[in-house]
Amino acid sequence: MQLHGPDEMHAGDSTIDPDVEFLISPIVTPLRYAHLKKASLTWVDAFEKDPVLRYIDNNRKQTPKVKETTQIVMFCVLAYWKRRKVALTVDAGASVIFCTVPDNPGAPIDHCIDWVAKCIGKIFQLLTRDEEKKRAAEFETKMKNAISRSLGDQIKQMLYIDTLATEPASQGWGYGGALLESVGALGDMTNRAIWLKSTNEKNTSFYSFHGYKVVDAVVLGDDNPDWHNAPVVVKIMVREPRPQNTGGNTTA
Repeated sequence: MQLHGPDEMHAGDSTIDPDVEFLISPIVTPLRYAHLKKASLTWVDAFEKDPVLRYIDNNRKQTPKVKETTQIVMFCVLAYWKRRKVALTVDAGASVIFCTVPDNPGAPIDHCIDWVAKCIGKIFQLLTRDEEKKRAAEFETKMKNAISRSLGDQIKQMLYIDTLATEPASQGWGYGGALLESVGALGDMTNRAIWLKSTNEKNTSFYSFHGYKVVDAVVLGDDNPDWHNAPVVVKIMVREPRPQNTGGNTTA
């Protein structure tokens, strides 16, 4: 990690004032396969209280066994995503982001992997409870309708942030913001808008700080008599590409 003080240090300074507050600048790197175990644990811990997931599984108790099973599943999911998406990290999996780039056909081996992934998905679906299937279908249907009316055909040219997760112990250090800005830079360079889903107000404020705006929202559980908690609101947010400064000067 790079350390930066509030003021620029002069060359030749050999001492550091202990009263000077130093800021840590996170270093973003490509996610490696060696990072996947930690990354999957990061995802499980970061999403333990995610409103959408807890709605779908009806607040199933997150026992060590449940979390271990989820971590194994997510290890496979993230390994699959790593081949097909932009995958970045800070601190070797402590914070991760995955981004889908449009018009990415992949190599022939990727089509085989896609087929295997679909088969595994069908197996998990058979093991899923009926009420969970119903709620997952509700989420998917409402999201599709919201995306269609708010993004339309534009979505085919947009970047999509599949997930952004930071382990609890590393939150508050700017890791997630650094990853989000890295994907934002990709959007700027390719002149593409970026969209994502926000499942709680804290995340919505965080994304807003980084230039994302709410364009639509869906509500889950508002008409489900078996859900005894507050309805879950999921917001669709978009960041438009920022003009690139070429650094050139024009003269009359």
